Amino acid sequence: MRPFALALAFASIAHAISLWNTTGPYHVGYTQHVFNHTTPNDPTEPGTFMLLTIYYPTPQIPNATFPYLDSISAGIFEATIGLTPGVLSKLTTRLQFQAPLLSDTSKGFGNSTSPYPTLIFTPGAGLPASSYTAYLSELASYGHAVVAIDHPGEAPYLPLPYTNGTGGVYGYPDFTAFPPTEEMTFQVLDYRVSDILAAMSDPFFPALVRQYGAPFNLTHFGVFGHSIGGAAAEVVMSSNSSAAALFKVGCNLDGTMFQFVNESSGEVTSTPARDLKRPFLGVASEQHFDGVAPGEDGDYTWGYFNKAQSGWLRDVQMNGTTHLHFSDIPLWIDLLDQRKVLNRTWVGPADGVRVTHMVSALLREFLGSVEGKGLEGVDEWVDKTPEFVLLAQKNP
Repeated sequence: MRPFALALAFASIAHAISLWNTTGPYHVGYTQHVFNHTTPNDPTEPGTFMLLTIYYPTPQIPNATFPYLDSISAGIFEATIGLTPGVLSKLTTRLQFQAPLLSDTSKGFGNSTSPYPTLIFTPGAGLPASSYTAYLSELASYGHAVVAIDHPGEAPYLPLPYTNGTGGVYGYPDFTAFPPTEEMTFQVLDYRVSDILAAMSDPFFPALVRQYGAPFNLTHFGVFGHSIGGAAAEVVMSSNSSAAALFKVGCNLDGTMFQFVNESSGEVTSTPARDLKRPFLGVASEQHFDGVAPGEDGDYTWGYFNKAQSGWLRDVQMNGTTHLHFSDIPLWIDLLDQRKVLNRTWVGPADGVRVTHMVSALLREFLGSVEGKGLEGVDEWVDKTPEFVLLAQKNP
């Protein structure tokens, strides 16, 4: 390598910034699989397959860093949010593609078994699952297999695996304008639910686990999502699908529950909300509730859902946050010192790193509970975190 090129290489390394350093006892690997799956009434293109990214614990120590985002996605997000051009290329991760699976039988990891529930995640409308890497990798570092589902044709750009970097699907170029209509909102919710239930069935995720003998739990699942993905978490838990009973816990990150809104009138539906009889956690931005409890004043869709529940339930607000705080976007902005150049106020005053730490801890305590045991850790984190405000609670 010529001296000038060598200097550039070292300069690139020197300016690299880790998106997130996981805090769990395990390192994190990931793999990706494309599955054919057609959803009806789909407003996106092509609408004929879904991408599963599986984050999992690995014993292998990473020996390199890797770009956090592909260059196409990074460029689109920089232009949309108003970030300095090229700045997202500084962000790196230590996630290892197809790293060895954990097989520590002394701790319960074996052939298609794990002591930790498998977690299914679905993102907010218009965002790829990769823009939640901090949360997903953090949970995997504590032993969970985390299955993130992407719906190609929705996010501005979705790179596909095994294409040597040349294959990807373009979607809506501006994630802030997706979904643009109320009708499309309901369509997105429908295919979120369809994707989750399909992924949970053969020949998709369960068959993949058995094929490779992966140490992933196939009897206990948790489901969570952001925005419309959070609404979908409740829908799949209350569905008549045989897979619904496998979901032992569910979590909604700042999502209005559109399934309780009449599509034509905009009023609350007359269909009763189902009693899940299982733990459910709502984590809300200050922008969403402004300290007002769910009900007639603060998001009546949450209040409508809450009234039907007889199981463990908590609604927790984090002060200083807005809707996008429950993604990696505040990390982009604060790690890269970009607040002063944004083209609008994308996030609230809460520091992105602080929010990610506190919300991750809440998710670990909640999603790591088994059959409702261990939920006291959620209340402990709420009590000791000044930014958390308990808006609603129920105990069985």
